[in-house]
Amino acid sequence: MIHADFLDQLLEKYASHSTVHITDEHTRIVASTDSSRVGTNSSTAQYVIQVMHPAIIERGEQDDWMVYGTPVFLNGELCGTVVVHGHTASSAQQGVAVRAALEAALEYDLYSRTLSNSDERGQIARLMLSDQVDADKLISMMNRQEIDPSLLRSVICIKLQFHQTSYFNINLKLGYQASTELIRNEAVKCLIANRYLNTQDLVFIYDRDTIVVIKSFIPMGDHSRIYLALDKICQDLIQDLSTFTAFSFNTAYGNICTTLSDLKKSFEEALEIIHIGKKTGRSECLYLLENILFDNIYHHLHPQVLKKLLEPSLKKLEKKDGTLRTELLECAEHFIDHCTNISVASEKSLLHRNTIRARLEKLYDLTGLDPAKSFSDAFIIKMLIAHLRQKGDD
Repeated sequence: MIHADFLDQLLEKYASHSTVHITDEHTRIVASTDSSRVGTNSSTAQYVIQVMHPAIIERGEQDDWMVYGTPVFLNGELCGTVVVHGHTASSAQQGVAVRAALEAALEYDLYSRTLSNSDERGQIARLMLSDQVDADKLISMMNRQEIDPSLLRSVICIKLQFHQTSYFNINLKLGYQASTELIRNEAVKCLIANRYLNTQDLVFIYDRDTIVVIKSFIPMGDHSRIYLALDKICQDLIQDLSTFTAFSFNTAYGNICTTLSDLKKSFEEALEIIHIGKKTGRSECLYLLENILFDNIYHHLHPQVLKKLLEPSLKKLEKKDGTLRTELLECAEHFIDHCTNISVASEKSLLHRNTIRARLEKLYDLTGLDPAKSFSDAFIIKMLIAHLRQKGDD
């Protein structure tokens, strides 16, 4: 039940010229116009709880008074009763009025507590991703929400791209923004209900286009098992979000963190993986680092490698009209990706073996790169392809 002062005010407003009790679900009177009855049990409430519907319990001999009782529900669950001893003409009406006011107050109290709980969990998540983590404040808030600070955690980032279709009122910015906000909130509710997330996990809207999931794990020595679990969890989250047609999205996760102060870095890693994944031109809901491995290496490549090794090789591949012989590099990459096996590369690419051989020879004549004989040369070719892909995206 809600605060006793509020219940007393409720009775004062609705219970004139009657004796009214408000009980809990165990028939104990928690508020009454007769203060001597507070804390005692009501036999009338016991009967009302047994029948589970409003009832007239007693009538006076002259039919000028009666006892009326009604159960109080919140979301279909019994919360207590209202019992009225008063005039026949007004008792039932008073009982219904008190019950309606009480149920409305209980619903609002539940809403306020849910909202407050959600807001604090959102604050916890934002503190976790802040540049300088106030550990004492953060742990205190986590303890209030019964969130274990000692668990391993990883940040899953979901970048949304909303479709500006007739679904939105794009002529009225307010209408569009209200629609996208509603959809974002629905997406968060959907993610929170995911079968792999629990009360230790945090889901919140980071900004207009970003939803963040901070996933927790029980500490273990073998982190490789957790990364496999993250793959599975992300795929399941993607399946949940695939029901939304108003946006497309990309997902990635950062490293597993053993301390709360590392979560900001995990978040930045997830954002970076999505950024690199988009540069590859691959349109995927989930970007896994192993699938964009060479593009990630290129993204962190030492500038000297670019200036000393890649740019001179690209210069040698230029035609007279300034265009590049990209077919030579693409053929070489295909050859490398199939373990430098010319038969397999020919079968998979539908290029004749002689065509592949001729292009590899031409590449060697122009640049001196031979992926069949040198791992270093094969690596440089992969970096050249990544360079063209990411430079082209710029």
